[in-house]
Amino acid sequence: MNPPAGQRATIVNLTFATNTAYPPAEPPVTVVVTGNVVFSNCRFRNFSDYGSTAVVCNGNADVQFDRCRFESPWNCVSVGAGRVAATDCQFLCYSVLWGAGPASGLVATGGEITLSCCNVQAAPSQAGTPAVQLTGSARLTIADSTLTAGTSQSMAGPGVLNNTVNPVLHARTTIVPTTGMISYNPPLYGPGPLFSGPDQQVMIVGGTAATRPTEGASFSGSVIGPENSLAGVVLSFARTNATVVPFAAQPIHFDPATAVVFDVGFTGTSATWPGSGTFSWQTVVLLPPIFGVEFWLHPLVWDGTTFQVGPLAGGVVY
Repeated sequence: MNPPAGQRATIVNLTFATNTAYPPAEPPVTVVVTGNVVFSNCRFRNFSDYGSTAVVCNGNADVQFDRCRFESPWNCVSVGAGRVAATDCQFLCYSVLWGAGPASGLVATGGEITLSCCNVQAAPSQAGTPAVQLTGSARLTIADSTLTAGTSQSMAGPGVLNNTVNPVLHARTTIVPTTGMISYNPPLYGPGPLFSGPDQQVMIVGGTAATRPTEGASFSGSVIGPENSLAGVVLSFARTNATVVPFAAQPIHFDPATAVVFDVGFTGTSATWPGSGTFSWQTVVLLPPIFGVEFWLHPLVWDGTTFQVGPLAGGVVY
């Protein structure tokens, strides 16, 4: 769909569905939008063994989804460029026996996306699928919505996987990571997602995407790692692209030249999690005028050779 410049197409009460016959006569049709289009009360039902995203927004896309429903064993919506806004929409991913997915409700490599009063549900998978995946130059703003990662029997999944330099802005929104059913060391308990690096040795509690620094309050949490290990928290006021440095086993999201060591100490011991311990941190009260400032904390645990890097905590102070 590519209306001429200066014109807008409005699509109302239509269902876009793939052919469920097997084998299909041809690959499923994907709705590709590169112009100004409004979808109202539409349904996008993708059910095919071909890896096909239901809706792709690219180019000069200026797309509005109102009261729409997306159902797919593949990603529901992909955004590469342009502006996309969704209000009162359902992004529902599911798994099927023939092995589709893992599927996220929204995947973006660029563009500006706004979600309001939406429900985004990732599909169950062994990998712990995020509800939203952001890379490249994508920007996301969420209000009054719920984002839920896909359930998993092995790995935890984040509600939002943000690998951009842009913070996700969200208000009055519930972002739900998953924990999985199989315990690792440290186990997949608590509100924080397990770090999914090769050694899986560090986890942060109290710093998930659903927890943000608040102006006028302190911001706290804990780093979990092997017991009696050196742990630290690095503070930065910007989130950089993933960068590989010699002292860290995984890519970091801060500039070592401008970031500061916020706190350092040793993990204790835990009767609940044998072999693991926690190191707790807490900021001072975030006094004005810090409202709207980016505030990031990066957990580190020394394994004797290099630092293991956990998922960062923080966001834009609100």
